[in-house]
Amino acid sequence: MLVEFGLGHGLVHPVKGNDDPSTPQPAGDHATAEALANVRERGDSLAGLRTVWEKRQRATWAEDVAIYRHAVGSALKLGEAFLAYDIAREGLRAFAGDVRLLQLQALALARTGATKRASAILVELREQGQEDEETFGILARTHKDFWMIAPTEEERAHHLRCSLADYLKGYECSGGYYTGINAASMALV
Repeated sequence: MLVEFGLGHGLVHPVKGNDDPSTPQPAGDHATAEALANVRERGDSLAGLRTVWEKRQRATWAEDVAIYRHAVGSALKLGEAFLAYDIAREGLRAFAGDVRLLQLQALALARTGATKRASAILVELREQGQEDEETFGILARTHKDFWMIAPTEEERAHHLRCSLADYLKGYECSGGYYTGINAASMALV
């Protein structure tokens, strides 16, 4: 099951792909630069993002992971978790094991209610040594979801503790406000 998510291949940090718009594109990468610019320019509306996605050139997108990362991020910002999942899934076929795409895919899954699948991706990332604010923050969110639906007090208490612990670990990684605020909130429950 984990292979479906691109797991089991080890963590991959791609050679190409930078989400920073100030990073110059290498010569000869006009098509990929244009594809990324298109996602950036049109990805702030659902109609624009869907048009870009439906008209994409798969071979061009498969040359730069940043195109997929940005498109998934745009879909998530627009509240389109299912579209985000579809984009991440295709991106992981081209960039198997890309940590950021896996994190974004897990977030998309969590937002669709597929909490177990999201958690499985994040646990695998953590077990492979990916211990950063984003991984811990999304994993903590899945435990918060489990806490809210747990059928017994024992399970609720377990997931509450796990959520708090993961938010704290995420905060300790970078001091980010997102995990810090959530850790404080979970500590008050």
